[in-house]
Amino acid sequence: MAGFRRSHLRLLGMAILAGAGFRLGIPGLAEVIEGIWGHAEQASKAFLPLELQGIIGMFGILMLGIVIYLNYEIFVKGAKKGRRGLLISVCGFFTGILLVNVAIAVIFQ
Repeated sequence: MAGFRRSHLRLLGMAILAGAGFRLGIPGLAEVIEGIWGHAEQASKAFLPLELQGIIGMFGILMLGIVIYLNYEIFVKGAKKGRRGLLISVCGFFTGILLVNVAIAVIFQ
């Protein structure tokens, strides 16, 4: 990619991940979990012990914390790199949202 330094590419990748995490936030993650749960409910009740269900819940809380951190920090990092960095952050963020929307549409429809 002409004109992109390594730090700009890293910023773009982080912005895409932040956008994807934002889309998969509480409402989006609920859609994914509902779709998966509809297919795997009976099998998971039979195979998952109560302790493992608690670990899965804690992992969900950890993932939410990471998503919040990425969403806040990415725009600050982009602003520190100037106008071009902020533009890369915003475009990457919306690209991440768009990619997850397409993936959810393909998987569950």
